[in-house]
Amino acid sequence: MAAIEWLVANGIKREDIRFQGSRSPDIVTPGKAYEVKRIHAGNAISFSGVQLRGLSRWGSFSVLVYNDGKLIAEVPGTEIINRSQEWHPNDEVNFHIYYEDSSLVVNTRLQPALYRELEKMSKECGKSTSDLVRDAIQAMIGMYLHARKK
Repeated sequence: MAAIEWLVANGIKREDIRFQGSRSPDIVTPGKAYEVKRIHAGNAISFSGVQLRGLSRWGSFSVLVYNDGKLIAEVPGTEIINRSQEWHPNDEVNFHIYYEDSSLVVNTRLQPALYRELEKMSKECGKSTSDLVRDAIQAMIGMYLHARKK
């Protein structure tokens, strides 16, 4: 795994690295944990509410963001958790954190019922749920700007 090789290259002994692929965080080392995410839908990484709650229990963690097998960002866990604090702890809805030139741009919150409806729509129209959300936000902004011109 590229993340383990990156950790070894950055001075962590291989025997000190514990990989736990079916749990969050993915990798645990003495003093720090790492969640590994791959870019999808062009420029997004996703977390579920359960993942965020699990990660928030770790004092120090980072998210290693990969695209085409290459590390493109190491995001401090505090940045992810701080931007997700507005979420109700019972929300089990996935949300996306978008990157543009490796910097955090948008954190979107959806009510669970709305997200389920968008999931149904995405299956019907063949678009990803995140694309539908982006399209809806763009349409709302377009309507707002059009109404302001009148």
